[in-house]
Amino acid sequence: MYNNYFLNVTSYGNYARGKTALLVENSYFERVNDPVVAGPNASIKSNWLKFKDCTGDIHLNVNAHKVFKASKFYEYSLKDPYDLPTTIPPFVGPRPEIGV
Repeated sequence: MYNNYFLNVTSYGNYARGKTALLVENSYFERVNDPVVAGPNASIKSNWLKFKDCTGDIHLNVNAHKVFKASKFYEYSLKDPYDLPTTIPPFVGPRPEIGV
């Protein structure tokens, strides 16, 4: 997961369960309970995450060596997480141009 903005989440943001290998990059968590959590057998690798007024567990790197490197599979562009609270909201929610 990359370039995500989580706002006012009361349950959890990213929860890696089972044998998940979760890569979380360049994301912003604001008022999120348990923003990044690894279950007993999961792995998490994180890169440039921003947390504001968050509570609960934050597992940044758990068995990180088991997580894949995304750039080996596809090209993608990472944004500055500090910009995400202003750049993402205009593009979320119901939108007439997609039939909602």
